[in-house]
Amino acid sequence: MQLVLAAQRQSIIDAPAVALTDFIEEPGSSQKLNLLNPVRFHVIAKQLWLLGYLKDKPRKNISPKIQESQTFQQNVRRFQRDAGLKEDGWLGEQAWKTLQELVSFETPISPAKWQRSNGAFLTAFNRAVQLRMWAYGLAEHKPAYTFTGLSKKQVASAKRALSYLTHDANTADNWLTVLLDSDGMLEHAIAAMRAPRKETREQAEILRRVLISIARVELWLLGFAIEINNADNYRVEGFSINRTRKYRAGRKIQSPVRSVQLNNTLTKFWHTLVGLPTKQAKNQALQLSIEFYTTVKSPNLVSNTNTQVKEADFSKQAVEKLHSTEAINSAYARVKRLGMKLWDGVKRLWRWFVNGVKKIVQVADNLARGFFRFAAKSYDIVRKALLALSASLKQYAQGHIKSGGKSVVMVKKDFDFVLASHPQDPPAIAVKAINTFSIQFLFSSKIVALFIDALTSAIAGVVGWARFLLSLVKSYRELVPLYRALQTTYLSK
Repeated sequence: MQLVLAAQRQSIIDAPAVALTDFIEEPGSSQKLNLLNPVRFHVIAKQLWLLGYLKDKPRKNISPKIQESQTFQQNVRRFQRDAGLKEDGWLGEQAWKTLQELVSFETPISPAKWQRSNGAFLTAFNRAVQLRMWAYGLAEHKPAYTFTGLSKKQVASAKRALSYLTHDANTADNWLTVLLDSDGMLEHAIAAMRAPRKETREQAEILRRVLISIARVELWLLGFAIEINNADNYRVEGFSINRTRKYRAGRKIQSPVRSVQLNNTLTKFWHTLVGLPTKQAKNQALQLSIEFYTTVKSPNLVSNTNTQVKEADFSKQAVEKLHSTEAINSAYARVKRLGMKLWDGVKRLWRWFVNGVKKIVQVADNLARGFFRFAAKSYDIVRKALLALSASLKQYAQGHIKSGGKSVVMVKKDFDFVLASHPQDPPAIAVKAINTFSIQFLFSSKIVALFIDALTSAIAGVVGWARFLLSLVKSYRELVPLYRALQTTYLSK
């Protein structure tokens, strides 16, 4: 238990650091979490900054202790007020989930949920809309700290640009739904690339900027090291571009401006992920083509039927590739730099892997991202099992279990049960209480035992926290079915 808690506080895994008393509290307890671990806190701070609730961009090594400052808590309360949450200045699970919904490209967001009875939208949602507009090249800036709302001019401009993308005049009526659906934006990009060019020069420039922004977002979600911004300095197949580049000597020539970062990323996409030879990949990366968008979309069409099987394969591959202390520590160092990509883009990662594109794990930080996601999942299972086991042992030590009625169910030291039945209680109540206690104790014990066994088994060349992480990932495939059984009792309350 102390090891699990220490791992949280050291930011070894993705989870809030919890107080030791959480392990003896009942499910649903109001016990507050301690300071968030640095990895998650940096992501939250970055999301608050992107939405304009923090003035300065958070440093990579920002300390979670900043949560205790009055200024930070005031900004958190401002976000909570704008999002319709309880204003307590605390970054708990509710604030975390709300930020994920507002900022993440892959978390579904429904505009209706954020609309007041008078038809107006909550301020936090309007900030998120401008952030998404900026990401897709529809706004010059992300929301400012002094954000006062979306102007009519901004909204009209976004509606117009999205109608160019969708070739649908009705887009103005459902523009928010279009804008906030990243999968849909990709589909619209493909349709726009295939459509004959009928736009005016101004319309084509706007559409080209949106297409470039969609490409940047998709590459970022796939794990490539590329920035999301509204820059439009790249060639797009079927679109003309006429820019002036000034050289040191003062000579000016008409030349297409090209982002070196986007060019390098596209080259890696075609070579590392698709498998083209280096020379062919470089040629393919000279412009954004219809093939790029269709290639990105293809794995997203696969169903999730075999996701569980493929996740087990992924965890096995992660263990095989990250099997030494040095490899795991190096991967962990990369994870700390990933920020939001540790969560956002994971769905696409699974889709590609499920579709048989195993090369996706070779892209940038995807192997490290997958490894630590599995460690986090296993950790969460182990932590909840410890909670369930502690609750069971507490009842065992007290000598009786909760029946849910007026009957008394006593449990002896040898785990025999003695029932003092109340005439008003149906027999099924006591039977259910005994079964719940037994299942809860059985499966939580198995989970904890499995983890301890994995942790104590000899793992050559792996020591310290690296061994802890590897134990979590190695035990993932066996933990999942036990966890599902445990969910039917203790965790479903």
